[in-house]
Amino acid sequence: MTDNVSQYSTMSQQSVSYFGEEVELEQAIDSCFRDLQTFLNGLQCSLRSLATLSDMGVGFEEALKHGDDIEDSIDDMAPLFKELKSLMSQIMLKPEDNEEKEILKKHKLERKQKKDQEKQLKKEQKMAEKGIPEGEES
Repeated sequence: MTDNVSQYSTMSQQSVSYFGEEVELEQAIDSCFRDLQTFLNGLQCSLRSLATLSDMGVGFEEALKHGDDIEDSIDDMAPLFKELKSLMSQIMLKPEDNEEKEILKKHKLERKQKKDQEKQLKKEQKMAEKGIPEGEES
């Protein structure tokens, strides 16, 4: 229990930039996740609604519009995920000496390489699913 109390105490004393405003860390985290949950709940309802449009006799063009609205909602979540990354980087521990700076440098390089490999693998898998031979792109 003491650890939780000290954790919340530390959080309430920290301030971060959240969408360009300086706010308490706890407020930024709570606001971001509340907004994400609101988006996700809305998307869940919208997708369920989309699945029932044919039963409701809705025309094709109206279904397309509904689909566009869903895609727009998904796109609208992107800034929240960007802010989450920003929050994380603001509260991440900073290297305190040259050894930690080297650890961080190595970590970032390895992480970038791993992400690049994952991206390439996904691209190759997608091309294989489409029947495009490896090394060829359309």
